[in-house]
Amino acid sequence: MNIPRSRTARVTMDEVARVAGVSRATVSRVMTGNSSVSKETIDRVNEAIAALGYVPNAAAQSLAGRRNEVPVVGLLLRNPASTYYGFLYSQMQRQSDEFGFQLVTSVPTIRGKTVDELSALDRLVKLGVNGIFLATGSIRPSDVEVLLDTVPMISVGRPELHDEITAISYDEDAHGEIMAKNVIYHGHQAVCVVNVSPEVSPSESHRSQSMIRTLRQADIDVVVVEAGEDVQRMATVQRVLHLVREQRITCVMFPADYWALQFIDYCTMAGLQIPDNVSVTGVDGVFPRWQHLGLATLRLPVEGVVTRAAQVMGSRLENPRQPVTHETFVGTFVPGRTLASAHRFSGGAH
Repeated sequence: MNIPRSRTARVTMDEVARVAGVSRATVSRVMTGNSSVSKETIDRVNEAIAALGYVPNAAAQSLAGRRNEVPVVGLLLRNPASTYYGFLYSQMQRQSDEFGFQLVTSVPTIRGKTVDELSALDRLVKLGVNGIFLATGSIRPSDVEVLLDTVPMISVGRPELHDEITAISYDEDAHGEIMAKNVIYHGHQAVCVVNVSPEVSPSESHRSQSMIRTLRQADIDVVVVEAGEDVQRMATVQRVLHLVREQRITCVMFPADYWALQFIDYCTMAGLQIPDNVSVTGVDGVFPRWQHLGLATLRLPVEGVVTRAAQVMGSRLENPRQPVTHETFVGTFVPGRTLASAHRFSGGAH
């Protein structure tokens, strides 16, 4: 391989990829030592590097100067202490390694306010990352519009209908409908749905609204309990417990597993049996505890969403001027002992 080069022209990773006959992402994977690359491809890339005299710019190894080196992608992550977000992070890290870019994570404070998320986003922008994954809760599309022309952004795992923001997410309307239809199938006629505000969580809000809509379309008696912020969670649980004690409901549907599992704990402390006194359902299916407790839930397709998001980001890094896309993935219902047939209840809903 004999490639003439000007002494003053600096070789880029794109040129290495062209000469080796591979993608830029593959060159990046070889440079970062990714084990998924075949020996033949590694040899071809290394041969191209040697022939071109490619030397990574030491200054460009900083985050602010890596536009022509191994891409650095920022991840705005809501709360890594959460089981769901922790699992999402581990999958994002795995796929980033697979697609040949390095991941830098910025996390808001535990308050979870929009102002904190904006501050965390600003930190990523100031680092000069090549792209940004938005995997957070309350930040609004209007908050990031000004950045869309400067860095590729992909919303991951949450509903996003903005015309200029690419989103790879879950079909939360379908998820709410799936859970509601399973509750209906079990014969429940009086159901409580815990409704989460979109300001707290757009995803949970979509789920709960879809549950309510599907149940009411089937003429089910629906009692909606509005969920407050985290500091008000106990008050929300107490309102649902009151409905159970009054035998006004036979099933309670939560838009997330952490709500359902916490409610089950409080029922145990209150002397109430699940599902003898009330059936309980959740959504997400990534909690280790749900398998032990037999929680009826819906397993979110986290792996599929993250893999696709990484694919799209890799493509955007090579060609930023691609059209905006909105793609959704549907999860799978997981039956569990916490959802029983309504006829099992000794009392009834009044």
